[in-house]
Amino acid sequence: MKKQHIITVAALGPDSGEMLTMGALSAMKQAEALVLRTARHGAAETIGQAGLTYQTLDALYELCEDFDELCDRAAQALIAKARTVSSLCYAVSEPGSDATVRALAAALPEDMGLQVVGGVSL
Repeated sequence: MKKQHIITVAALGPDSGEMLTMGALSAMKQAEALVLRTARHGAAETIGQAGLTYQTLDALYELCEDFDELCDRAAQALIAKARTVSSLCYAVSEPGSDATVRALAAALPEDMGLQVVGGVSL
């Protein structure tokens, strides 16, 4: 089955944006919608200064009783958002170790796929 929706997961890196890769920034710029796991990441300001608008999952932190619930609700929110846009980029510090990315990968329906744009490791 051809994947109708691809969610691109981009690495923000460990700092305030100095280590944000060109590939990750390009993926964010090309996406119709950009979602950051949190605006509390140091690179959020750099992304805003680059002229990109984004949403965050920060409100979920207050709504969820524990981290497992946060991850599950984040995955569902991203899947729902991906259905409303032509391309979605989800940006986290380090995709390979991020629990919300693992939850997203586990929850993906058959018509969706993930691609990862790596970056500088924490």
